[in-house]
Amino acid sequence: MRYIILPVILLFCVLPVFAQNKYKLAGTVVDSLNKPVETGDAFLLKTADSVQVQATLVQHGTFQFDNIESGTYLLKLSSSGFLVNFSTVTVNSTMKVNIVLTVRVKALQEVEVTGSKPVITTKDGNMKMEVDNTIMATIPNPLDLIAKLPGIQLSGDRQSVVSIEARSEPLIYLDNQRITLNELNALSVRDIKSIDLISNPSAKYEASGRVVIAITRKQNKFDGYKIDLSEAASFKRRYNNYAGINASVKKNKIEVKGNFNYNRMNPWESNRSLFSIEDQKYKTEYTVLSISKAPQLLYGGGLFYQINKDDYFSVNANGFYRQDKFPIRNNSYLQEDVVIDKVLTTTTNDRSRRFISTIGNYSKKLKKSSQLFLGAQYSRFSEDLTTDVSNNYNNTGDVPTQDRFQKAKIEVLAGKADYDRKLNNDLKWESGVNVYQAWSDVFMDIEEYNPPVASQTNYKYTEKNYAGYTNISGKIKTYNFSAGLRLEHTNVDGGFKNNSGPVVKRDQTFLFPKASFVIPIDSTKSLTLAYTRTITRPNFTNLSQITIYLNPRTAFSRNINLLPTINDEVSARYQYKGNFLRVVYYRQTNPVYFGTEYDQQTNIVTIKDRNYAREEGVTAILTIPAKYRFWNSINTVIGNFSKVKDSNAILNSPKPNLYLYTNNQFRLGKNFTFVLNGWYLTKRFTGLYERNELSAVDAGLIKTIKKFTFSAMWNDMFRTLSSNQKFIINNIRSDQTYYEDVREFVITVKFSFGDIKKSAYKNVNVDETMDRVK
Repeated sequence: MRYIILPVILLFCVLPVFAQNKYKLAGTVVDSLNKPVETGDAFLLKTADSVQVQATLVQHGTFQFDNIESGTYLLKLSSSGFLVNFSTVTVNSTMKVNIVLTVRVKALQEVEVTGSKPVITTKDGNMKMEVDNTIMATIPNPLDLIAKLPGIQLSGDRQSVVSIEARSEPLIYLDNQRITLNELNALSVRDIKSIDLISNPSAKYEASGRVVIAITRKQNKFDGYKIDLSEAASFKRRYNNYAGINASVKKNKIEVKGNFNYNRMNPWESNRSLFSIEDQKYKTEYTVLSISKAPQLLYGGGLFYQINKDDYFSVNANGFYRQDKFPIRNNSYLQEDVVIDKVLTTTTNDRSRRFISTIGNYSKKLKKSSQLFLGAQYSRFSEDLTTDVSNNYNNTGDVPTQDRFQKAKIEVLAGKADYDRKLNNDLKWESGVNVYQAWSDVFMDIEEYNPPVASQTNYKYTEKNYAGYTNISGKIKTYNFSAGLRLEHTNVDGGFKNNSGPVVKRDQTFLFPKASFVIPIDSTKSLTLAYTRTITRPNFTNLSQITIYLNPRTAFSRNINLLPTINDEVSARYQYKGNFLRVVYYRQTNPVYFGTEYDQQTNIVTIKDRNYAREEGVTAILTIPAKYRFWNSINTVIGNFSKVKDSNAILNSPKPNLYLYTNNQFRLGKNFTFVLNGWYLTKRFTGLYERNELSAVDAGLIKTIKKFTFSAMWNDMFRTLSSNQKFIINNIRSDQTYYEDVREFVITVKFSFGDIKKSAYKNVNVDETMDRVK
């Protein structure tokens, strides 16, 4: 029954709103000096009773309403630091207006208006999710926040983010900064203004940029200070608590920001796996349960200095420290030929993780139409893991089996330079270079008890990358276009200390072309054709020999021999007003998925990522927004047919799968909003994997009263996110299930005070490999 609910909701939400003739109302918003007003809100109201018809954002001095019925309306424009502007407009055709806002003589205390704008909007095939002053701002952590984007999923172990459209991890940016999941988790949700989901990024983005998630932080408007205090109580299988403080101070040309968060988390994790080799009568089946305590400290700070009107310097640092102490109990059923054992494996684990990233940026306007950007970045991630393992065979008592100590360190130093020049009113040229060097050092010490054996390994890995790009974009007559080329040369050297030669050594050069061409059909319709080539490189932490002991016959391991994945895509997008349909054909070489290996000497099955020969398929994405009075909705349907090919895998028949997503916002009254989200993903058959269907329904309420914001949110209401996958690789049959801990009821309270004027804070990430540091 629960799997029927979501399709019915989605069908209801996408019922046509294309009835009678409707028009577009666009406008520009400037100040008294004719300079664009960067941000604000636009409201279209009924003249009789001022009931809101539509609401949208003012961005870079422009706004637009779609699907307006003919009639006379009251247009309301507001922006912090300006007086509210009211004007009457009569709409009987598509039209454009110009609004001049008057600077407020005395800035009033900041007032937050919650729920006056839609949570998710679309433009040019991309999506934007508003976070500030919406129900999304009450989500306790940023990882769960970006999982609310259409087509974005968390992996079963919550260690990676996957785009259903791109079938890979998206790049993540913060104010044009490239960040990792570590940096994302170190970010306070209270500091986020909005999140953009970019489906076809240009050559300016790294070659691994198939889909980009761009996070924009809040920019306050006034001199002074502002402080946000927040507290969230989260009820999952166990209780979690999130407390934080965000502060910013600005005076004249200098602005300083900082945040500190303390999260008291109590993770619950469980999974079940079955591995069997039929012709050898080998079978291992286990169920793992881990209940841990994981206190986490998040911190960040930065300084921005406005040298003059166009030039600035900034420095930013953020990081986290997390300590996990977690016992793991693993009940296993082991069979080798006719010998059957029941084993209880207990591991006690003490793990600490530390991360810090520091960025320095300098931006200089060289001429009226050109800009130079220089940046440098250093990042460091380290992890220590101590593990004691004991086994209890057939209820004969615990016997110590082995002790492990593992230590990993990853460092990345990067620099970049970007040059932008506007050739004329319709053409823009962008070019730049980027260099980085990464070091990975992993030490492992294992002491076995029966028989007594001690072993040590020290794996060192170095990667250097040199990249350059050029991109030109603009308009020729009525046609918009973008064309670019990126060149990357990578040198890789990895091996065990004291060994005679390297284990991994590569010297590779790649070209990555990207191009898009927009053909306008009329004022409301367009067709976009695009081609892109990208690369997906292994995470640095995967390029090590770290292993995790699961039971006497099963282990999880990293893979130092992973190759990068090359992706080629051709796409076409048809857009009608705010609705669009995008169709993509893709082909991948060396795609990476989970795999298994069996060692006949040790009788151990090892689970690890591995490269497969090829994957190809077709994806179609349909997005339909809908609005009616107090209701705003965005609805997405993604259909995918893909096939994985590999000589070492037993392949099944691939079948199409479908993903449905709906986000609905209901304005119940002044500063009072109800949100209902849902998605459904059918079974997936890729020729390699068979994966189960998944779904989730979330609901929430948010209310603002003066300086307080109260919210309640219920995530994964029906607890339907336990994932299962089956495959046969290297003659090993696998059946794995990850049990979820996503169902959550969270209550949040935020208190804000202070005032900031004319904030200009920004910082650009330099390291283009940041998403690989995990």
